[in-house]
Amino acid sequence: MFKVTKMDTIKFNHLLSCLITFSVIIEQASGQNCMINSVLCTFDLSDPVDPPVFHDLTKAEIKSVQNYLYSQPHLRLIHPKHANISTSFIFGMEVFLPPKREVLQYMNSIIPIDKPPRAALVTIFRGDIFPPAVEEHIVFPLPWPTQHRLHRSIPYHLRPYSTIEFLKISDFLARSADRVLRQIMLEMFDGRTIGCGNKCLGFFFVSAMGPTVTKIPGARKTWYWMHQIVEFSMLNPVDFAILLNENDGMYAIEKVYFNNMYFSSLNEFAIHYQNPTFPKIRVPFPTDNDFVFSRPQRRGHLFPDVPVSPPRQVEPEGKRYCVRHQEVKYMNWKFNFRLSPSQGPRIYNVRYIDKLIVYELALQDIAVFYSGAEPQHKYANFFDSSFLIGANLEGMVPGVDCPTGATFIDTHVVVGNSIKPLKLRNAFCVFEQNTGDPLRRHMSTKYGYGVFFEGAPSNVLILRTIVTISNYDYTVDFIFHQNGVLQTKVVPTGFILPSMFTKNNWSKYGFRLNNKLVGNLHHHAFNFKVDIDINGQHNRYETMDIVLDETNHPSSSDPFDVWYQSRIRRSVKKTEAESLLKFNFDQPKYHIFYNNNMKSPEGNDMAYRLVNKGMSKSILPEGIGNEGTGAWMRYQLAVTRRKETEPTSSSVYSAFGSYNPVVNFKTFYSDNENILDKDLVAWVTMGTHHIPHTEDLPMTHTPGLDLSFFLSPFNYFPEDPGMGSRDSVRIEPVDKRNLRRGIKVDKQTFPEKMQCKAPIGNYYEHILKRPDLIFEM
Repeated sequence: MFKVTKMDTIKFNHLLSCLITFSVIIEQASGQNCMINSVLCTFDLSDPVDPPVFHDLTKAEIKSVQNYLYSQPHLRLIHPKHANISTSFIFGMEVFLPPKREVLQYMNSIIPIDKPPRAALVTIFRGDIFPPAVEEHIVFPLPWPTQHRLHRSIPYHLRPYSTIEFLKISDFLARSADRVLRQIMLEMFDGRTIGCGNKCLGFFFVSAMGPTVTKIPGARKTWYWMHQIVEFSMLNPVDFAILLNENDGMYAIEKVYFNNMYFSSLNEFAIHYQNPTFPKIRVPFPTDNDFVFSRPQRRGHLFPDVPVSPPRQVEPEGKRYCVRHQEVKYMNWKFNFRLSPSQGPRIYNVRYIDKLIVYELALQDIAVFYSGAEPQHKYANFFDSSFLIGANLEGMVPGVDCPTGATFIDTHVVVGNSIKPLKLRNAFCVFEQNTGDPLRRHMSTKYGYGVFFEGAPSNVLILRTIVTISNYDYTVDFIFHQNGVLQTKVVPTGFILPSMFTKNNWSKYGFRLNNKLVGNLHHHAFNFKVDIDINGQHNRYETMDIVLDETNHPSSSDPFDVWYQSRIRRSVKKTEAESLLKFNFDQPKYHIFYNNNMKSPEGNDMAYRLVNKGMSKSILPEGIGNEGTGAWMRYQLAVTRRKETEPTSSSVYSAFGSYNPVVNFKTFYSDNENILDKDLVAWVTMGTHHIPHTEDLPMTHTPGLDLSFFLSPFNYFPEDPGMGSRDSVRIEPVDKRNLRRGIKVDKQTFPEKMQCKAPIGNYYEHILKRPDLIFEM
């Protein structure tokens, strides 16, 4: 037996630090540029001739569907340039996936079988029929469709907004206000809505008023809020709004709001304004210069003291992942991805070491519920799917939104008033990243525990997209860890939606941010569909409740004494109602999914655990106002039996549909079906309550706002599957009995190839020559 002395330990640590320092010096050496392409596989970002099952509609497929539909005389389709709300026109389209059973049969077949036929889901506004309706049609087979069938018909007053309708409403409001209030607007708000030059006032959609809110069947009313049009307009509101009745495209102004007062028309407001006792407000038009408070531009104390480039990650031997026709392979991971124009990013067929873990993981909706004294905030309950989440991808900027060396992927959508497929540039980015944290590590310098260091850096693959819905931006990440953990993360940023400061609207609903604004309290909520398949489709959902254990206390001199600790109580959920989770801090628990017929050699259920680290609580009463549209907000987790008839928890018809939602999530669980050993879907809700503060000006920062949930193996593998990562490092003495003989390092990367320079992006050079690559022209 030998003894390791304190001096030996110090020498071991010294040798280790010298080795690390030497390594850093080598890696700092600069030489040729690092490789760009993957050394492991090939990339193909083009539209495939024969698209995989989960692939978005290709540009050729979109054109083929359009040609087919325009040849159908009974649809009476009008070219978008000539369409209006009373005609028939294509509002949007996306891929319509085959039934899950057919897809799995195709993917799992040992012998080659035909791929399920592809189809498109096309939304058509039928203002030309009576009663008018929104029709959804399935068009098939692709790429050369010959048939279509009606999928469902939706009442017309529930239609989402189209560009065609928004433009008409904007023109109606601008002309109406200018006709009656031209001089008043100049006096109060220092601008006009027509012929305004560089002092323009505009109206913004802010609060949908459906039947549940108005108590009028079939109602379609909206509050429009006036702002001074200057960067950024949402931070330059005035205390003036109009309630517009939009029934069947026949617009009528029903109410006018100003300074805590309501008027029945613009004319009534104008008459009251002439009264000398009328409380008038003067809001000078902001000076449009580089340093207006609402303009996010570098200012204040600059740092660092001199311009020095920030750090950048490199891929010395090229990319360790590949992307081919919306399929990604990375280490042990493989998955497909696509973009729903209505609901945003989703991934499919997620496999780890070739075993299916998740069939579908998809953003469903983003809800933002505001609070305030004035109607603009009081009724501002946004469901962003009604604005088409996926179609609102404005493109990501290399070096800011994603690393410079990321792989950027475009896609095409059809929305609104465009006949041609709209190209969404840089809709997705894919990149590998060192998070700066260890995936695992341990340093042991005491003989009894072994003398060694072992650890692995946390290198992950990220599929990212960023959606911009009016003032807010949301980063959505799917993060693939090397140890079989799948993380889904959302981070909000962008601009808050404040109200103009008056004596009526502050303190109770938010803080005064400057001499003109109050930051209104609001609640962000995000819902995801997680179609979990653990060792097949016959799964169970179980909670492992951590409860108090009262046991005997043999170490106490008191024979009646007891000892308290924790124990596990397993609870298999048999019905959908049992699965509904409203988090209770007094009842900690694990959420586990597994196939009861698959056991590990130790007899454990081979499971995956769902961990929600982004929970928030909706405090609204159920079924009141617009709450019913977002019934998914009531629970942080709901587990239901998978059905082809329940593909999504929300829809594009959510803005006005609270009375009788087109997709009523409550019905998903109210039938209380058996979920024991069934194909299950976990509906995960994350959220955050936001009380804006002065540091939210001009824009909201991301630190502290990130929300994540995880799918993590739980007795699924015999040990940590990340142990196979070649990124790991082990350092130990050559001779444990004599540290003076030095140490050995087990590291399977190639330091001699680290002598390369980080990639230098040319994105900014491109957009200087081609502004249309970043902004709509």
